[in-house]
Amino acid sequence: MQVNNDNNLCCKDIGYDLVLFSSLLAILLAKELSVDDQNLLSTLLQSIGENLAIIATVQGNCTQKNSG
Repeated sequence: MQVNNDNNLCCKDIGYDLVLFSSLLAILLAKELSVDDQNLLSTLLQSIGENLAIIATVQGNCTQKNSG
């Protein structure tokens, strides 16, 4: 399946927007949290991200096996 150029540009730009958004959010949160709370929130968010990656990988593998 080929994606047209407009969608490629949209997807490319969205990556930059997400980086900017996450950086801004981290700065705003850090200003309001103690160092201990920053560490706790960081660890929690890393754990959530890792678990989401595992779920996405398993679901992607199941989708590929069922469609191919």
